[in-house]
Amino acid sequence: MFRAPSDPELLKVISEETRMKIITLLHSREMTNSEIASSLNLSKSTITHHLKMLERAGAVEVSRIEETSRGIPRKFYRLSDKIRKWLDNEIPENMRDEILHEIRQAIERGRIRTIGDGINVAFLRLLKAMLLSGGEQMIDMMYREGYRIGSEVLYEKVEGSDLGEILENISVVWKDLSLGEMEILRVEPDSAVARVKECYQCANFPNVGRPLCPLDEGIIAGILEKLTGKKYSVKEVKCWGTGYPYCEFEIKSEK
Repeated sequence: MFRAPSDPELLKVISEETRMKIITLLHSREMTNSEIASSLNLSKSTITHHLKMLERAGAVEVSRIEETSRGIPRKFYRLSDKIRKWLDNEIPENMRDEILHEIRQAIERGRIRTIGDGINVAFLRLLKAMLLSGGEQMIDMMYREGYRIGSEVLYEKVEGSDLGEILENISVVWKDLSLGEMEILRVEPDSAVARVKECYQCANFPNVGRPLCPLDEGIIAGILEKLTGKKYSVKEVKCWGTGYPYCEFEIKSEK
């Protein structure tokens, strides 16, 4: 069953940017201090400092030690089982069911349940940043969950017989659920471009050098496939996270 680390000290250690990057690298394979330093363009001493913190917290461990020709031990590091399980598992069915139930209720009410003005938005943005820093594994998970939301719930509120009509109806749902203002910029028989202003996920987010909305890519793709029977590639090509004041999606039929 999926469980994020509950130890507050562990969460504090792994949420730092450099240490999260180390975790992402080690999720793919075991690596040495030198290999990690080279990949992140940082000094060996800096990586050693972060590895010691991660090791003390129980996030990484030494997987093996090799002797070099100079007689200096060469340590290889890997993720601990508890961190690997946290990264590899998906959202549990009961949690997903509750999310889908809340979305259905939102559709019936005509709006998403919002949090009071006292919420610290910075913490919500931090959570998103931490998820995205988890590498391709987390991005893929967010896309898959978005796809399920689109293909299992939101498609029920969308009608249309062609790509343009369906997208126009998706834009209405986007507005009704306070997800942003979606505008369809271009539509051809098998492709389109949609732009979203005031994105609920990333409006006013700083330029971090990468798109931030894999969840929305999945939602749009899920709705389109459910209604048309065809697979669509939905790719966010512009985003607040890449320096634009809006999000823009390229949509193409996969023939």
